[in-house]
Amino acid sequence: MWTFIQNLDDSCLIVIDGQTVLSGRLGDMATRIVTVPVTPGPHSIELRFTENTGGDGPWSGVIPWAIGIKEGAVSTTWQDYAMLADPGDGSLLTTGLPADYSDDSFDLASGATLDLGGGECAIGTLTGDGTVANGTFAPGSVYRVKIDGATSTCVTFNGVDLANLTVMPADAASAEPTATTYVIASGSINTKPALSGFPSKYKLIIGGNGTQLMLTSQGGAVLLLK
Repeated sequence: MWTFIQNLDDSCLIVIDGQTVLSGRLGDMATRIVTVPVTPGPHSIELRFTENTGGDGPWSGVIPWAIGIKEGAVSTTWQDYAMLADPGDGSLLTTGLPADYSDDSFDLASGATLDLGGGECAIGTLTGDGTVANGTFAPGSVYRVKIDGATSTCVTFNGVDLANLTVMPADAASAEPTATTYVIASGSINTKPALSGFPSKYKLIIGGNGTQLMLTSQGGAVLLLK
């Protein structure tokens, strides 16, 4: 949920997802505040500014900008708002994840993305076949792999440090794999996470030139021939 405050000579129009959420009449320079509830994900936003005659820009003499924003509910204190400005990196009107989701579970459907927001996040349980991007797992984060016969879930990691992640079975059946090797993650695998709850003969290896994380019971010796 975002709250907008208008402080503009002469007027402005804010349209989100095709719906007008704030509209100032030409020459009517009263300060206006509106709260817009939005669902997670991308939304279109359109801003239009109008000048009739005379001066333009912030008009009240107190608030130093024309459009301000804040996350959450309405406040009548203008200092609670920040100037609406596009930093040019795609982060306009986006929010980061809280750092602690240690009590929460994320079941990522294929095609869905969990963006860690560039920071360190504790994830209680991660399952599914979606994508995790942009960040670092905090200690205690768990990826639970669902195994069904010769197949398993496979999360894609893009730009994520796996050093603090632990891989565990999703249920009792998954704790008793029947195949020798499963590809349980793909993408950019930069670090091998910890493994817990599987038979001792299973281990994690990074394959595919760093693009696959495999759960495998295969072993053997390496011979160097000259």
